[in-house]
Amino acid sequence: MTPIVPRAVSLPEIEFNSELHEYRVGGVVMPSVTKVLSAVGLIDGRWFTPESRERGSAVHAACHYLDEGDLDFASVAPEIEPYLRGWETFKADVKAKILSLEQPVYNHTLGYCGTLDRVIEIVRSPGHKWLLDIKTGGPADWHRLQTAAYSMTFPHFPMRRATVHLGSNGRYAMREYKLSDMLTDRGDFQAALRVYNLQRRKA
Repeated sequence: MTPIVPRAVSLPEIEFNSELHEYRVGGVVMPSVTKVLSAVGLIDGRWFTPESRERGSAVHAACHYLDEGDLDFASVAPEIEPYLRGWETFKADVKAKILSLEQPVYNHTLGYCGTLDRVIEIVRSPGHKWLLDIKTGGPADWHRLQTAAYSMTFPHFPMRRATVHLGSNGRYAMREYKLSDMLTDRGDFQAALRVYNLQRRKA
């Protein structure tokens, strides 16, 4: 699927090494949104086990192939299927129109990258675009900063933000982040980024 949402930098300029989880722009390594938040202590890594990381990657891959229309359902592991059902139910409930998926994004002013899970339109808010991040865990405060950071790669296209939490029971929960909190959330991420850059300079 070709992204149709305007972005700060064309996609070919963003290189992503999945093994290292490393972004480069013009050959220069750029920190990712989650790396910044982890480095300054805003993400509690104790909850990330090898099993949870593997499950999260498998769920994201299954949802990606589903949304592209080329998922082989026979290839979906039984433990992943409930999460996939939750995503299917969410899309059906909100009548989601997917505008882009798994889109690398880059803020050239502040110097960071990330991968935006989805931009969608939904029936209940016609005319609005929604920036979504898919989660296989529960809500956490850093999610508001993550989505705010992604939103700053589209500076002239304000979008509503939400995380969609998929559960092992086949259900989902959508958590919206208020438009009225956008400036605060963006400011908090920029503060985290300044601390991250200060740590790098002192290293």
